[in-house]
Amino acid sequence: MDMPPSRYRVVERGRRLIVVDSRTGAPVTGLHAEDQARIDALRQRLEAPSPTPRRDLPPRPSTVAQSRPPAPPPSPVPAALGDPTILTTQPWFDDKAPRRLRIVENNSTTLAIALVMMFFAVIVLFMIFDWPGLIVAAVILLNLRKAFRAAMTKWLDALEEA
Repeated sequence: MDMPPSRYRVVERGRRLIVVDSRTGAPVTGLHAEDQARIDALRQRLEAPSPTPRRDLPPRPSTVAQSRPPAPPPSPVPAALGDPTILTTQPWFDDKAPRRLRIVENNSTTLAIALVMMFFAVIVLFMIFDWPGLIVAAVILLNLRKAFRAAMTKWLDALEEA
């Protein structure tokens, strides 16, 4: 079943696009008179002052701002990020999770080097094996996740003691 033909169509006249009403054949000029009258009446009603204040409306913003205590100054570290020198471990990679490890300068360098090495390892695996190889690698890693978690816990313990 096909759609019915559209009432309006766009035609080019004198290098200009014009919307034409298919029923009348005349170009569409804008809003109809009754639509314009309805919009004008609504605009006048909205702009007219209310004779009595409504009690169900919230107070104006100026009175709300005066009644609130001043906002505290923004903290240098966003609350969602927490303390940047604390690493909170998760159960998917740490057997002793959740625990919070303080990262000092030496540990920060070690973590950065480990992340860069893992990133390049994934890139090399992708270049060698392409997508099917990465899927096989993911399946192998899922089967070895207990050994991975144990090794990661051991590494985090050494990081915590340092």
